[in-house]
Amino acid sequence: MFRPAKIDTTIAFLKSKGWKLKKSKKTFFLLNPPKEIKSAEGFNFRIPKSDKGSDFKEYMTHLVFSIADLYELNKWDLLDLLSISLPQIQKDVEYQQFEIKLKQQLLASAS
Repeated sequence: MFRPAKIDTTIAFLKSKGWKLKKSKKTFFLLNPPKEIKSAEGFNFRIPKSDKGSDFKEYMTHLVFSIADLYELNKWDLLDLLSISLPQIQKDVEYQQFEIKLKQQLLASAS
């Protein structure tokens, strides 16, 4: 069974692609596409503010699949990525950077 996408991680991903937070409604965040995405007027993504809804998992899965289609990404890989919390992603990046440094040190001392 897969985990639903995280709200903050999904918003961070869209912002990294140039999406802008337009409005914050009572129950959702509204993000508008960057200018390079040619779309019909009013095209946006709605991200729920809470993960408490009974259909949250299904809604977020559909949303992530739509984002994957838009950017021609593997749907399941993107869902895996967006289901990780931002603090965990930061820890993973820090560990990978540490691991790369260690490997570089090992290679340098092997010469």
